[in-house]
Amino acid sequence: MLEMLITAQSIAVSEIEILIPDAIDQLLVPARHGNEGPAHRNLRRLGLVLAKAIDPHAGVSLEHWVPCGSAHALIDIFAETRHGRIAIECGTRDGRDIPRLLKASADHVVILPFAGWQGSRFNALGFSNQHARPLPRITYTAMVAALEMQDLDAINTI
Repeated sequence: MLEMLITAQSIAVSEIEILIPDAIDQLLVPARHGNEGPAHRNLRRLGLVLAKAIDPHAGVSLEHWVPCGSAHALIDIFAETRHGRIAIECGTRDGRDIPRLLKASADHVVILPFAGWQGSRFNALGFSNQHARPLPRITYTAMVAALEMQDLDAINTI
């Protein structure tokens, strides 16, 4: 289904290259409900900084329940930005959920795959509604500024 919607250009797909600031490893992330390995924690850390690099004024929530078709889905990071609602998934996400999320809850879905690390760069995948406002290019400067302004007390958790 996802492939069909991409081919029909109902959903846009883009590669997102992220330049990672050195100090990102020092950012402490709130504890997650349940078990979490270090690889997933690193992706959440990157996702939190990415959300603020996209929009410094974004409202960011961790582990946020959103409508997804006839059910609800738990999103790792959900951001309300001036570019629309962004669901950031760390690791994996069932591809069948992406069209449902884009229809019901998000303007953009960004997947941060476990295999995305490439030294000081990270390769993510973005899916967007065809009418969504485009996400800005993620610059190193924006990532550094977002990392420096992180106020984790202001992030909502379930």
